[in-house]
Amino acid sequence: MALVLQMRVLKWRKGADPAKAKRTCGVVASPPVARLELTVRLVPVKKRELRRRECYRVLVDRLPGKEQSGRAVKLQVRHSVPMCFDT
Repeated sequence: MALVLQMRVLKWRKGADPAKAKRTCGVVASPPVARLELTVRLVPVKKRELRRRECYRVLVDRLPGKEQSGRAVKLQVRHSVPMCFDT
């Protein structure tokens, strides 16, 4: 059974509360929705060189699949993973 995942990348400062991470266009997940067996790449899209460490939180949500259709309780799982690019 393959899991369907949605990935989003948020701008974050290391040591800060992960709940305060903000939307960004600086790094994208490719593809943003995938089955677990795929390789997902996190791609910086800025054309400039890094001057300092940039940190992000990658949100990975398990999306409901066919195995959850028709059930009374639907479970959504979210992982929040830190990621930093260093100079």
